[in-house]
Amino acid sequence: MSLEYQEISERNDDTPSFLSKKSFENIASTYKKICDSKVGEEEEILLDSLFRIYQHQEINIYFFVDIFTLFESLFTRGSNDYTNLRLKLNGASFYANDFNTFWEIYNFLGFLYKIRSKGIHGGKWYILFENYIKKSNTTMSDDMFTEEIAKLRNRILLYMNKGLLYIIDQRLENPNFSEELNNDTLFFFHNSELIKQNRNRQKILNKLQKRYEREKINYKNKWDEITDKFKF
Repeated sequence: MSLEYQEISERNDDTPSFLSKKSFENIASTYKKICDSKVGEEEEILLDSLFRIYQHQEINIYFFVDIFTLFESLFTRGSNDYTNLRLKLNGASFYANDFNTFWEIYNFLGFLYKIRSKGIHGGKWYILFENYIKKSNTTMSDDMFTEEIAKLRNRILLYMNKGLLYIIDQRLENPNFSEELNNDTLFFFHNSELIKQNRNRQKILNKLQKRYEREKINYKNKWDEITDKFKF
């Protein structure tokens, strides 16, 4: 099952024949950063995942698998424990600028992770995906549906690019950055300017605690286990 989001011919028609001087300089500068940071040698999974994403011509389960190869490499290093939780906490901490945006991104990453998990375990991921895109608009036209998919894809690409560029810039400043990232399983949560504001940090932890307490049937004593493990 796959969902086409844009015709190749339409994309080609919009591609300029020649790069502008500024575009060329940006490409050259970025390529130099990639080389100097050695991200292609020591963080090759990040680059490979990004390249594969740009090659996808359809929204299918392999698209989501490649997304999370990169996202998990960014946000869930150093441990296999609580991958879903750490992905959402680290990702939202990195991308969000304020408290409300934090939870929107937290839930967005959780939704993407749910689609990926459902797909690789044989579930009907595309039904979940279509319902999300339509957002109760059962009469959405095909053109509007395609536009919404394109917006989703562009948002994901923006997040992926931002994450990779952050790793490159940090490695240029500190050759040991990847090792430091591996040693702190909640690196982005701990180092976010948003989270460093104690009021925001406590509000986020309180809300997380309430979520776990509401689902004690599925997560009995999990919050105590989480707080002990991550020293919240």
